[in-house]
Amino acid sequence: MAKEFVALSEKDTKELRNSLKLPVTKELVYWKKDSDCIWRNFVVTDYEVIASYEPSGSKSLIISLADGNKVRILGDYFSEMQNRHF
Repeated sequence: MAKEFVALSEKDTKELRNSLKLPVTKELVYWKKDSDCIWRNFVVTDYEVIASYEPSGSKSLIISLADGNKVRILGDYFSEMQNRHF
């Protein structure tokens, strides 16, 4: 089932998404377990790279969710959340 194409902003470039191993043509989601131990997904409205760790090259991100919350997460973990079988 195809998702609608997502237009990239000036900050959110194809090269940046590729370097973070994020999908280029679909919405980004953040999975969170609630108090009932049920996994829920939230649409990510924006993200920003705030740090890079050497020598691994891992990036630390702050992501903004559609519900207004902001979350700090490692880019490697966030890219795993985009997989269909997360």
